[in-house]
Amino acid sequence: SGSLSGSTNPVTITVDGAKDVVAHFSRTTCLLDLTGSGDGAVRVGETVCLLPWSGGFEYGSAVTLEAVPEYGWAFEGWSGDVTGDEDSIAVTMAGDCVVTVTFVIPATYTLEVRRGGGPGSVEVDGTELESLPWEGEFGPGTEVTLEALVGVDLPAFAGWSVYLPDETGPSTAASNPLTITMDWDKTVVANFECFAVFEDVPCGYWCFDEVDAVWTAGIVKGYPDGYYRPMVRVSRDQMAVYLARGLAGPTVPAGPEEATFPDVAVGQWAFNEVEYVAARNIVQGYADGSYQPGRAITRAQMSVFVAHTVVEPMGEEGLEGYLPPDTATFGDVPTTFWCYRHVEYLAEIGALAGYPDGLYRPTRWVTRDQMAVYVARAFELLM
Repeated sequence: SGSLSGSTNPVTITVDGAKDVVAHFSRTTCLLDLTGSGDGAVRVGETVCLLPWSGGFEYGSAVTLEAVPEYGWAFEGWSGDVTGDEDSIAVTMAGDCVVTVTFVIPATYTLEVRRGGGPGSVEVDGTELESLPWEGEFGPGTEVTLEALVGVDLPAFAGWSVYLPDETGPSTAASNPLTITMDWDKTVVANFECFAVFEDVPCGYWCFDEVDAVWTAGIVKGYPDGYYRPMVRVSRDQMAVYLARGLAGPTVPAGPEEATFPDVAVGQWAFNEVEYVAARNIVQGYADGSYQPGRAITRAQMSVFVAHTVVEPMGEEGLEGYLPPDTATFGDVPTTFWCYRHVEYLAEIGALAGYPDGLYRPTRWVTRDQMAVYVARAFELLM
């Protein structure tokens, strides 16, 4: 540039007066040097590279680095020309770059115990777990004994599946109890043979896991004849029972001495549960002061009740700071729909899903099988 222009090289200039010429150079290749502390490697793009390692990259290109710890080690952080504690980072090659990745042996490893198949219980070092899934922390080298509880009234045990935090499949074990050594984070699944609690919700039913989960949690018991009746519409008193037990457990605290609603009297079968959800602004009565406990609810109404249950604080106040997306998730719940923000909030946290065709069908009645799905997802009862 200056008294010359263009990119011809070499170039000839006639000096017939004062000249001012600037030659411009650009960096085409930058060197990336990777070193490590501890045991591990780094995935550069799609390739796992042993340390130390170096390679050239085009100037200005973005290179993704992912820490890959060896068995028993944990990623701690990046240092050098790039810093951070996220195990995956992007480096822009604006010059030569030197990066060090640090791996350490953690003070504790995490053991997660899950349940597979039908309902069942597990003991960890002789203590029965109150609920599954469960997590605990153990020092390196600690031996932990797991025992699946079996008996006449319990499901048959089908074995263990042990997962490590890598891309390989699980190892299996049939011994019960099982002793494992904590030399890495591990997930152990106790596999119980599936059996249906309710005759009308067999193992292959579309939401068997959700119905089983709410039964295991003590939220539902079914009807006196042993059926669940999955296609029966859910009424407002039943909805209160599901949500109150999901929050408080199978035994909901006693309600006040005087009823809030004239049509849900003290001593009525769902009195405690209706009072419990009403006191937490999850539900409200109608303009005439009634609760109308036998009235069936729609999927639109259910989205409001569940959203009010899972936000903090409970009720509409908890959603004041939530901004729903500008584009609707479901074609039949547009941005102008009366409960749009409730539906979108639950969809965002994974507490509801639509139909296979992408619709939510907000005006359909909620059935007892769908209610189990709402509750199991809202209270994270599934494995």
